[in-house]
Amino acid sequence: MSYNAPGNNSATVISCSDYYTKGILSSVAHRECVAATASSLKEGTRYTPPTDFETFPFPQQVTSQQAEAIRQQMIELNDYRNGWMVENQKGITELYNRYFDEPASKLRKLHDALDALVLKAYGWSAKADVLANLLDLNLELAELEAEGQAVVGPWDPNTRPSPQP
Repeated sequence: MSYNAPGNNSATVISCSDYYTKGILSSVAHRECVAATASSLKEGTRYTPPTDFETFPFPQQVTSQQAEAIRQQMIELNDYRNGWMVENQKGITELYNRYFDEPASKLRKLHDALDALVLKAYGWSAKADVLANLLDLNLELAELEAEGQAVVGPWDPNTRPSPQP
């Protein structure tokens, strides 16, 4: 897992090899966090890694089955997006601008399914106040880290990576 936002370049690249992590970052939890914490750029949102990625609290108590379900849902969503873009010779921005807010669209349904799985991994209901829960979790995890305890970051907690030197 790495991200890159060199110099004054406003492009941010988050690279990860696991669709579980990509699923969490594509979910309503991360979208709401970004909407609340990102800076603005003209009329749009500017993703800022220090507030939108580095402090984002990932689910801590995810079962292997939950992680695999999120992974598979994200693969299905990714395959759909890629297929749509190739078939229509359009970019991902057009896909999202046209279909994300349309409840009957396949894109919206795939995201809704992913969101439900991610919220379940956090232990939250669909009616939960996601932002309030993320803040509470963030504060809890910051306290654990201050005490020297390990917390789960941007990886499947069932396949924790080796500590970095």
